[in-house]
Amino acid sequence: MTASIGSILSNARYGMVASQTAINTTSHNIANAETPGYSRKRIDLVTGLPAQLPYGQLGTGVRIADISRVRDRLLDDTFRGQTTDASSYQRRGQLLGEIEALYGEPSTRGLSGALDAFWNSWADLGNDPQNDAARMIARQSGQNVANQLSRLAAGLDQIRSNADLRVRQEVADLNGYTSQVAALNQQIIAAEGGGQTAGDLRDARDLAIDQIAKMATVTVLERMDGSVAVIAGDATLVDGNDHQTVEVDTTGGTFRLVSSRGTAIGAPGGSTGATLTVLNTDIPAAMAELDTVAQALVVSVNAAHNTGMNPLGQTDVDFFDELGNPLTVTARNMKLSDEVLADHRAIAAGAGAFDAGAGTDVYAAGANDVAITIAALRDNAVGTLGNRSIGAYYSTAVGRIGSDVRAATDAGAASEALAFQADVRRQSVSGVSVDEELVQLIRFQNAYAAAARVITAADEMFQTVIGMMR
Repeated sequence: MTASIGSILSNARYGMVASQTAINTTSHNIANAETPGYSRKRIDLVTGLPAQLPYGQLGTGVRIADISRVRDRLLDDTFRGQTTDASSYQRRGQLLGEIEALYGEPSTRGLSGALDAFWNSWADLGNDPQNDAARMIARQSGQNVANQLSRLAAGLDQIRSNADLRVRQEVADLNGYTSQVAALNQQIIAAEGGGQTAGDLRDARDLAIDQIAKMATVTVLERMDGSVAVIAGDATLVDGNDHQTVEVDTTGGTFRLVSSRGTAIGAPGGSTGATLTVLNTDIPAAMAELDTVAQALVVSVNAAHNTGMNPLGQTDVDFFDELGNPLTVTARNMKLSDEVLADHRAIAAGAGAFDAGAGTDVYAAGANDVAITIAALRDNAVGTLGNRSIGAYYSTAVGRIGSDVRAATDAGAASEALAFQADVRRQSVSGVSVDEELVQLIRFQNAYAAAARVITAADEMFQTVIGMMR
């Protein structure tokens, strides 16, 4: 009889321990209801091994199998994929938006306005070819065009420099998170050696992987020992407690990510991948377009200007400096020729007239054919610009940037909405509902009180037996 009472006491004790542990788990959930990355925990209960008696099996109470976390890996993968896309589009839109803001078009203060003023100044000189003030304005407007191109080139260089610093900082952050994942892998392996789940350590690891997913596309593989491998591109950044660092390599003038073992991480995705794309593709393309505009201006204006004779009696004078070869002219180094810089009278408005007495061409004060020809370049198609005028070519370049910004912004907004929805679905599974936890708290309180009542009943039974033996 006393053995049976002992069994009752043992079962009640196990019940109280289970209920107490469940209450402790519930309080932990409530305390972390607003903790980023926290997954709610649940106590897993199993029945104790029954005792075999002559009249049948007798239960031995409840046992705590594990304190598991409620998490869905598929939802994690979906959320990380959408987060990677959203971060990529948002970063691309941000950087291209900086280029768009640099151009500042349409505006009278940008390159388009400077080009319009340049063509207008030649038209004015054509209307009054003997006007020194018109020549000075033509020289000033030409200088302004060169300054605007130089300003845009310097602005692109600054955006490139800033993006370079940003991607290197992100790589440093990426290395920090991969190191953290590797350290957590080691702790999880040690903590789960007995078969239990290290829920909070796993939450911390998943939160670090979520941060990595913002910067690069990741694939997560779970190992049998509880550790994970994190793969980005062709490189395994983390595997167990081993991790590789990543660095930015600029060999050959191209930005790329390389692991510490020399593996190139192609198309990393995320904000880092978007930054690399802008550095390697968009900024060089924009710079090349500005250089093309500068070269087209120098070649076409000089070709017309060289045919004229200026008031100084000079011919074959460049308006813009060709730097020995027009192909070496860029938006950065474009400038007026030394002759025009030294004296505005070096500007030719028209061709010279033949002087029969002198047997050679002489300055013709009223000639304006050169000025009219240069003014007409506003609308003339240029072969090197795809048979578009200089202004139309530049407008197309600006429009392309604007279109890319809009596309990236729209795609970023759509991906962000999908990422938000994926997170909502994930939180519906793993997030903590305080109301639900309070309901669970009441259940476990009642179970604890019931187990305590069983102990009271068993004690009364034991006292009865003691009394019968007196």
